[in-house]
Amino acid sequence: MKKNYVNSLVFLGILIITLSIIGCQGYQPPTYKAPEDAVEDVEIDVTDLGDDEFDNDDWWEEVDEGLDEAEDVDGAGEADEAGEAGEAEEADEPVVKSFKPTSRTAPVEDEEVVVDEAEEDDEESFTRSPYRPIVEEDLPTLIVTEGELVNIAVKATDADGDELTYTFTQPLDEDGEWQTRVGDQGVYYPEITVSDGKEEVINKVKLIVEPKNNKPVLAFIADINVEEGDTVVLTPKSTDGDGDRITYSYSGWMSSSTKTTDYGDSGTHKVVVSATDGISTVTQEVTVTVEDVNRVPEVEIEF
Repeated sequence: MKKNYVNSLVFLGILIITLSIIGCQGYQPPTYKAPEDAVEDVEIDVTDLGDDEFDNDDWWEEVDEGLDEAEDVDGAGEADEAGEAGEAEEADEPVVKSFKPTSRTAPVEDEEVVVDEAEEDDEESFTRSPYRPIVEEDLPTLIVTEGELVNIAVKATDADGDELTYTFTQPLDEDGEWQTRVGDQGVYYPEITVSDGKEEVINKVKLIVEPKNNKPVLAFIADINVEEGDTVVLTPKSTDGDGDRITYSYSGWMSSSTKTTDYGDSGTHKVVVSATDGISTVTQEVTVTVEDVNRVPEVEIEF
């Protein structure tokens, strides 16, 4: 097998040399001319490369001696290759050693695909979270406020003319009613069962009870009497049954809780005080009377 390899190299070398010689035939190199002030013109001709043929007899003898020495040194290696190649070496055919890739590759026909163990460990340790979509039940919905009466009216028919009975679950009573109270806020899913004595049909409804808002209670504000030049101060007080924060606003003759009167403000004025918990608003009208104040005459003497 090695001799065939060497023969191939020799043949390739001879071919390259032959092509080089053929390519150089007929080559006309440029003629070099010396400067005008030179003593004489000089011409260099390199077209004559010689007609001697390549003689490799001596070179072949050196190659044969080198192969004999290589067989003695590499005898053990050739024995190992013979064990791996089997009958292929006896037929003077090259031995092809297969390899397995260490990373994931695209499948190829008659090729073994090997997955890296590290990648397998990563895939095994990864747990995909199950997808659980949130589905809102499409149910008949009734919205009421705490303190209101819930009354579910059911209409059903039977093709056989059988007598129908109705059954309700809590918080509905046997008649499908429920009187809500403060504190009943929340979402309920009562069931309504209709039976003809043989079969039952169960329907579920969604009942939303919203909290009832207690309006603020604004304490009575007495009318106010002041004189011109005085400051009017309003101090409203209120309470809220839900404990909500209360804010105040003013409109009419005053836009804030205080106002300093001036000469010319005498008369009766109306101020609207509003209290709100953010949901409900209550108002109260306050009368502010400004009394006229007699002003001392101003005297100016001129000379």
